[in-house]
Amino acid sequence: MALTAERPSQQLIDLVGALGGTWHGRTAMCLCPAHSDSTPSLSIRQGNRGILVTCFAGCDREDVLRELRRVPIRDHFSYTDTPAVSSGNASRLWDDALSLGGTLAERYL
Repeated sequence: MALTAERPSQQLIDLVGALGGTWHGRTAMCLCPAHSDSTPSLSIRQGNRGILVTCFAGCDREDVLRELRRVPIRDHFSYTDTPAVSSGNASRLWDDALSLGGTLAERYL
């Protein structure tokens, strides 16, 4: 099976954000956590069965993956326990909705 770039998962997007990386299409470039890096040398992308990593500075793939597991993703984002305030517009649209009974829309569905 060929290794191809898939659409990145939310977990990968969060990881790249925590590393301060930038996206170029479906591939991200980040500072490599396996060595002291001053310019992005780590390529990360979503594969069929997990993430694909390449450190262009020559770090071993297993070392990179071990260090990536240690990156504290949650600390880089503000999470709150309070739910988001619902939109009044969404509630109005729901309340104003009409039944599809007897219409072409009902027949289509």
